[in-house]
Amino acid sequence: MGDWADAALGRLKATEGKTYEENQQRALDRQQIMADAPHLWNELASTFKQEIESFSEKRPDYLHMGDFRGGGDEFIALSSPEVTIEINFDAASPRLSYNAKKKLTDKSIGAGRYTFGILQGKVWPHDGASFQNIPSIASKILNHLI
Repeated sequence: MGDWADAALGRLKATEGKTYEENQQRALDRQQIMADAPHLWNELASTFKQEIESFSEKRPDYLHMGDFRGGGDEFIALSSPEVTIEINFDAASPRLSYNAKKKLTDKSIGAGRYTFGILQGKVWPHDGASFQNIPSIASKILNHLI
């Protein structure tokens, strides 16, 4: 081969190798997200439960939580006398979403969605603007109750 052909073939191999490595890394990241997202969902559910129980010690029967899991449809229902919140987890995506509504009017007073990504080797929920931790997501959602 001529000089150009050798150089072009070298560049092509480098590009193909880089694309292959990028595809492999994306596949590994996706695998890690699919494995860790359910654990983060469970952590969120536990955080809600702890916060509701703690509040209920001070003001019994004001806040309530229902936890529905199985069959691929996983959601948590939170409620106060005036507000209901449904938090959903879609394990196939994976994605968290929530919608807070006034009970009397069924009017939405807050909603959000979180996907998952990797930051510094760890899976985190992402709200479209930044990575978030579970306690901050729980607080943001719980604040709609009162």
